[in-house]
Amino acid sequence: MNIFKYLKSACIIILFAWISFFPQPIQDRYWLYVKIFLGVFLLLFILNKKYLRHLFSFQDWPLWLFLLCLSSGMVCATNKTIALKMYLYLITNFFSLFYIGKALFRFDEDRNMVSVVIFVCCAIVVLIGIVQLFFAESIFYKYFIFEEHYRPGDLRLQSTQYNPIILGSFLLGALPFNFYFLRNRPLSRKLLGIFCSLLGIIVIIFTFSRAAFLGLIAMISFWLWKKGRKKMLVVLFGLLILFITIFSFQKSVKFNQFGPLAIKKDSYRFELIVMSLKMFEDHPFFGVGFNHFRMKFGEYYNKAEEIPPYEFRVPDNMYLALLSETGIVGAFGFFVFIFFLLRRGLRAFNKFKYENIGYMLLIALTALAGLLTNMAAYELFYWNSPYMLFCLLCGFVEGVMPAL
Repeated sequence: MNIFKYLKSACIIILFAWISFFPQPIQDRYWLYVKIFLGVFLLLFILNKKYLRHLFSFQDWPLWLFLLCLSSGMVCATNKTIALKMYLYLITNFFSLFYIGKALFRFDEDRNMVSVVIFVCCAIVVLIGIVQLFFAESIFYKYFIFEEHYRPGDLRLQSTQYNPIILGSFLLGALPFNFYFLRNRPLSRKLLGIFCSLLGIIVIIFTFSRAAFLGLIAMISFWLWKKGRKKMLVVLFGLLILFITIFSFQKSVKFNQFGPLAIKKDSYRFELIVMSLKMFEDHPFFGVGFNHFRMKFGEYYNKAEEIPPYEFRVPDNMYLALLSETGIVGAFGFFVFIFFLLRRGLRAFNKFKYENIGYMLLIALTALAGLLTNMAAYELFYWNSPYMLFCLLCGFVEGVMPAL
């Protein structure tokens, strides 16, 4: 049992360190080692009777349906190899991380350790972001990561996450675990949780990502709503209106991202919506295939300007990506999974909200609410770190409920 405990603790630390500190290019390079690690980590729980009897159950049928429905992304794919590779990436990661997350949130001792580890990792990522803001350059990338990943002169914070949007997503998934220190803790720990949360909010704002900003608002609103803080919720929306008004008059292009005028200028996104719907219209049931939005971009791009570079040929919306690339079948599977997960999670919280287990469930649901909002502005499933966090959070929510 001591060996299992030490191995489990080591795996928890390695997993969240990998998600927090290693950017996409490095994770892509060592993808096979990650698969092996996740398989070994899950195997630890399968071989332990204490965890195994709570790990797999019929109530997970929405997950199995979702993973099966995702296979629709291969039916109409022109390049079956690319589509199959993406499908295997999605289902193997989701399956292993969902059940790892479910096991980790089954017992109090594991939930406590996971919360502390996520808090520490989040704090380090935030501090690196603050250093980047102070020095106006990414010290982390300049000295610790390969030079080709370093972006000098870019004030949009990226910290350890390679891309400002991905940094925003990571913090949306990790920041609510700071709230773990706000309940029944000494004053010093509560102040630490509040301080780190405020720094995290500052870093999210300085990613200059509207998606992360909207996810932050959704996350805080969800937390206040479920905690019954109606007055604070009204104050939040008042501050939001003031914030948007102030930044609408800023000359800086980056700060203008938060104003309503920026939405009017962003006509390219509306073109992407039209393209996605046309692809869906042509392939309504199974979509055009995984990663085929890029491949078929030229066929559906109607503007007179030159076609954007390959990396920008995306729908910039995970829901549109599911609809256009996997059709009704894939999108249906995803929404069924999310619907039942949230419905059961909210019912469980409402029943046990005054207990510690309900509080931990609220933390996971709050992080999930932020990421689900954030997904409306880019393809979260195609980025390793936020996708891994998303899978774990779904497992966290499911893992708490069998104990209720």
